[in-house]
Amino acid sequence: MVFEGYGKVLSRPGLDIVEREIAIVACLIMENRPSQLYSHLRGALNVGAAPDLLTLVVEDLGEAAGEGYRTAQDILFRLGVA
Repeated sequence: MVFEGYGKVLSRPGLDIVEREIAIVACLIMENRPSQLYSHLRGALNVGAAPDLLTLVVEDLGEAAGEGYRTAQDILFRLGVA
């Protein structure tokens, strides 16, 4: 799983690592996947995503994400971003 699911996907050309993490975060918000979302929000911060960018992504998806929106807001709060 680590090699196939992460290694090949995260190392593909075309997007830099911050853009890739932002795309993953957006998908996880829409699917309301709290555990994975927490990991990828932390990962996005660790690879250089600006906290304001993460907040903007969450707010842009907003209510369209349903419960995923509230989950993302909570995670950002716990990470000290919001």
